[in-house]
Amino acid sequence: MQVTPITIRNSLLQNMQTQYQTINQLQEEESTGQSFQVPSDNPQAVTSTMSLNAALTETTAYSTAATSAQNWLDVTSGALQNMQQLWQTMLSVTVQASSNSLTSTDRNALAQEVQQAQTSFGQLLNTQYEGTYIFGGYSSQTAPVPPAPSSMPAGYTVSSIMLPSGTTITSTAGAAITLVPGAVITPPPSSTAMPTSGTSLTLPPGTTITLPTGSTTTLSSSATMPLAGASVTSATSNAAGTVSTINSSGLTPLSETVLPSAGQPTVFQIGQNAQVTINLTGNENAGQPTGSNYLQTAYSALGQLAQAITGGASASQAMLPALQTDEGYLSTAQSIVGGRMQRVTQAQGQLTTLAQNLNQTIAQVSGANMTAVTVQLTQEEQAYQAALQSGAQILSVSLLNYIHP
Repeated sequence: MQVTPITIRNSLLQNMQTQYQTINQLQEEESTGQSFQVPSDNPQAVTSTMSLNAALTETTAYSTAATSAQNWLDVTSGALQNMQQLWQTMLSVTVQASSNSLTSTDRNALAQEVQQAQTSFGQLLNTQYEGTYIFGGYSSQTAPVPPAPSSMPAGYTVSSIMLPSGTTITSTAGAAITLVPGAVITPPPSSTAMPTSGTSLTLPPGTTITLPTGSTTTLSSSATMPLAGASVTSATSNAAGTVSTINSSGLTPLSETVLPSAGQPTVFQIGQNAQVTINLTGNENAGQPTGSNYLQTAYSALGQLAQAITGGASASQAMLPALQTDEGYLSTAQSIVGGRMQRVTQAQGQLTTLAQNLNQTIAQVSGANMTAVTVQLTQEEQAYQAALQSGAQILSVSLLNYIHP
C-alpha cells in the first residue's frame, strides 16, 4: 500500500476533527453538567431521564396537594378547638342557670350570653380557607350561617313566641300584628287581641304566646318587631330556613343554617393510590342519629339553651345531657380531623423521600461525572495541541522538497 502525502494529510485532518468534536462535547458537559445535549448523544439515558422526570412531576403534584390538604385541616382543627372551648363555657353557664337562686335579671343576662355564644358558633361555622367555607360542603361559596334579615320573611310557620319580662309590643304603621284564631297568651292579659297600629300591650314577666300548630303569616313580612330578647320556638323551616330569635333590630335567624344535609366530601389525591377527605360537613359518623347533622344539632342547641335559661332552673338542667352529647360530637369530629392530619403528614414524608430519590437517580442517569470529564477534557486538549504541532510539520512537506537541488 502506497502512503502518499495527501493520504497522510486527510488522515491527520480527520483525526483532528474527531478530537475537536470530542473536546466540544466535553466542554458542553462541563458547562451544563449533563451527559448529553441531544437525544442522539445517549438515547437510552434520554429515555430513562424522561421517565424519571415524569415520575418526579407526578410526585411534586401529590406533594402540593398534600400541603394544601394539611393547611385546610389545620384551619378546620383550629375552628373545632374554638368550638370546644366555647362549649365548655356553655356547660358552665348551664350549670349556673340550674340554680334556683337566680333572679329573672340574672337569667336574662345568661340567656343573652348564650345568644352571643351562638353568634360566635355561627361565625366559626362560617370559617373560610382561601375564600372557601370549610363547613359548607359543595356549596363552598355560601355561608353556612347566612346574615340575619332585618324583618320577618313571609311564609314562616310559628308555634310559640316567648317574650322577656315586661315586654311592650307595639305594631308599626301599615304592618299587621295579630294573633291567629286559637292563640293562647299565658298568663292571659286583659285583652286576648294583639294591639292595632299605634297602640301597645304590656305583658307581665315570663309571658308566653302559644300559637296553634300550623299557624302561618302570624307576622306580615313587612313587620319589624321591637322585641329585644324575644324568641320564636318550634319554628318550621321554609325555603330560607328556620327562625329562633327576634331582637330589637329585627329578625336574627340563630338556628337558620344551610349546612349540608348529606355527606359532600372534598377529596384530595395525595398519592397514586391515596386520597384524603379534607372537609367536615357535620354528617360524618360522630355518634349522632342517622341522617342528622351534628354541627346543626349543636348550633340549634344553643338557641334552645337560651330559651331554657329564661324558663327556669329545671329547664336549664334538662339541657345538660343534650349539651354533653353535642360536646361528644365535637370531640369525635376533632379526632376525625386528627386522623386525617396524621395520614397527610405520613404521605408528605413519603413524597419528600421519593422526590429526593428521583432527583438523585436523574442526576446519576443524565448528570455528567465532572471529575472524569475534567480529566478527559485536559487530555483531549493536550492531544489536540500535539496533533496540531505534528500536523504543521507533516503537512509542510511537498513535492518541491524532493526536486529541490
